[in-house]
Amino acid sequence: MIIKNIKHFKHSKYRNKKILSIDFGEKKLGFAHSDSGQIIATPLKTFYRKGLEFDLVSINNILLSLSAEVVLLGLPLSPEGTFLQSA
Repeated sequence: MIIKNIKHFKHSKYRNKKILSIDFGEKKLGFAHSDSGQIIATPLKTFYRKGLEFDLVSINNILLSLSAEVVLLGLPLSPEGTFLQSA
């Protein structure tokens, strides 16, 4: 399921689930995760991108190691909601 509005994400069916967040940049992938209570977000790792296959293997390995139930993708948006070029 793709959720484009954070208001929908706050729905009760997503509460108490571990979240893996991924920020995609042109050169790096950044990862963070939440505790199951979604109180604290902790930075995990940053990988330099080396191609699609490496990126997908990195994401898969982190997903499996954390047993994350929800994946949150960071989009480069301005405060007005328009897309910006990724870092």
